[in-house]
Amino acid sequence: MEYAIIIVILLFIYMVTSSRIKALENQIKSMKVKIDQLSINGDVQVNPVDDDIRKLLHEGKDVRAVKAVRDALGLSLLDAKQYVDAIKKEMDEKK
Repeated sequence: MEYAIIIVILLFIYMVTSSRIKALENQIKSMKVKIDQLSINGDVQVNPVDDDIRKLLHEGKDVRAVKAVRDALGLSLLDAKQYVDAIKKEMDEKK
């Protein structure tokens, strides 16, 4: 019985760790793109997904905007929400 509990705990730890590693790998990919842009252009350009996000936000589709950010940049739900909120704030300031 004790072995079963230990195995379940180890499987849980493995699942949590592997999902977090995947999220970190996606974030690293996004950072690598920005670093490559810096080395080539000397300036970080606006992410191409930002235009799509602005369009979705203008249409009032905030949830779809967060989903699009998660798919494009590989961010966690919280990071994607913060990313979208930052774009939304920028849009509000320009009005």
